[in-house]
Amino acid sequence: TERREAHERLAASEARHRLIAENTSDVVYDYLVQEDRFLYVSPRAESWLGVPARRFEEERGLWWELMR
Repeated sequence: TERREAHERLAASEARHRLIAENTSDVVYDYLVQEDRFLYVSPRAESWLGVPARRFEEERGLWWELMR
């Protein structure tokens, strides 16, 4: 069906973007300004900042603490 095909295309697109984000030398993130929280932070954050990427998603304000 059309809906299933759209879902498959979306899943393939998400997989491509995740592959790029997880293998780039830059930090890639998705941040909701309205909610002041990260939805995603790439693994490169740990080598740059010494903090596991998942902590940015779990702990609001961590980014600002590190930038002081």
